[in-house]
Amino acid sequence: MWSMICLFILAFPAFIPARLINSHDDLTQELMEMYDETKREPCKTVGDTREDTSVGDIKEDISVGDTREDIDVDETRHFDISDTRENKTMNQLITRVNNMEETIQKLLSEIQSMKKVHKRVIFHAVLDTIEYPSVNFHNRIIFGTVMLNIGNGYQASNGKFDAPVAGMYIFSVSILSENVPLTSSFKAEIRKNGIVLAKLYGHGVNTHPDQASATVVTHLNISDHVWIRLICCDFDLLYGNRYSTFSGALLN
Repeated sequence: MWSMICLFILAFPAFIPARLINSHDDLTQELMEMYDETKREPCKTVGDTREDTSVGDIKEDISVGDTREDIDVDETRHFDISDTRENKTMNQLITRVNNMEETIQKLLSEIQSMKKVHKRVIFHAVLDTIEYPSVNFHNRIIFGTVMLNIGNGYQASNGKFDAPVAGMYIFSVSILSENVPLTSSFKAEIRKNGIVLAKLYGHGVNTHPDQASATVVTHLNISDHVWIRLICCDFDLLYGNRYSTFSGALLN
């Protein structure tokens, strides 16, 4: 129908002279009807109709396919976003745990260091014997009565102090000479391993004893030894009764 109308419109210039032979009223009526039909629906060719139908089908198929793909993509994006958030949260937790472990290890190390640094090492030993013979000089003076020994550094059996920890130490020794006979002399020294740190000298005269003291500060490594060695004189005596003492302490 539409093909015929369009063909007629295309052939309209040649059609008019033929129709002029007929009556004027019939021609006018027919043209008006054709015009009204043309207004109601646009003219389409057969080819256009087929193409529109095909395009419509294709658009419909594409729309349905796109919708399904969009749904799949949206679901995939949703899962991807969820997985990403979970992974991010897990990574953050792992990082925080690792940081906490590092902090704990640092604190433990600091605590251990503080324990070593602030470990208390103090000792104080005395001669209780009233007369301590100075025979066999170049031997250690053994302060046999231990009054204090925090850290167990001092060995009363041999008169040595063995450093339990490394650090700076202070040592003090005081020795009183005997007051008989008329004269009594002594010489002593504070020794660290094989090194002389300080010397003491006392000389009692006419029943008057003489006392000598010395104090040293030195650094000791673990198991370094400090002791007091008598270097003079034969057959003279030292006076004990807690007048002669040996003390030491860890400073830091």
